[in-house]
Amino acid sequence: MQLETDLIQMDILESAGLATALSTLDPVTNTRAILSKSGNDYVQAGAYANGFAIEKRSGNQASHVHARHLSRGPLEPDPPIKERSWWQKLFGIDTGPYVHDYTFTLDEVIEIFTAYFDGKDFPSYVTWHEGYH
Repeated sequence: MQLETDLIQMDILESAGLATALSTLDPVTNTRAILSKSGNDYVQAGAYANGFAIEKRSGNQASHVHARHLSRGPLEPDPPIKERSWWQKLFGIDTGPYVHDYTFTLDEVIEIFTAYFDGKDFPSYVTWHEGYH
């Protein structure tokens, strides 16, 4: 399988390499990771201030789903992200990194990517919902 982030693109030959590569994700300089079997068969994570959003696709755009954690709502960012002021909104000043409604911890992302790599079931705390979020 191939792993692509903002910083690297590499073939992953064993699941042990995933943890090392995924641990470099952050919401500023290395914001995404895509582990793919092919162009339209992948799992991906996006780094946000409050954790990681996860999506997957199995074939085509209609099969694109996003993950939600079964037993919790959104994680709080650390430190909390300040709301943009009216003038930042008006002039489009980016104050990122952003927060996301459905996030997972880095350890959970590693567990989910490893399950995908190994062809195993996803952890029981993951629920999949249609479309993008």
